Amino acid sequence: MDKGLQLISREEEWVKIIELSGEITKSDEVSPDQILPPNQEIKAVVFNFSRVDYINSAGIALLIRVVRLAREKPVAVLAHGVSSHYQKIFQMVGLTNYLYIYPDEATALAAAGLIH
Repeated sequence: MDKGLQLISREEEWVKIIELSGEITKSDEVSPDQILPPNQEIKAVVFNFSRVDYINSAGIALLIRVVRLAREKPVAVLAHGVSSHYQKIFQMVGLTNYLYIYPDEATALAAAGLIH
């Protein structure tokens, strides 16, 4: 049974924090514009992957589209809660060149410049 992707987002100053949960399995399930709306003024987005159960190739394609859109804006893309398995996959497909992985939210927010 597909658990689907669920997003809960909040903003702190210029950073959008997105809690992902479920399975990232469809590249058209969520559009990159839903994650990074064109009119939104943010400098960074922080993804929390700690409640993501599964990511397949279509889910990876969605993440790549989000990262590409972020680079165009430009918006830094950071993440935490990524399992070691998915860290390896992200590295293999080149996502870690543009999506920076941190051990926890506080470290990611500090890297985004929100916490000093």
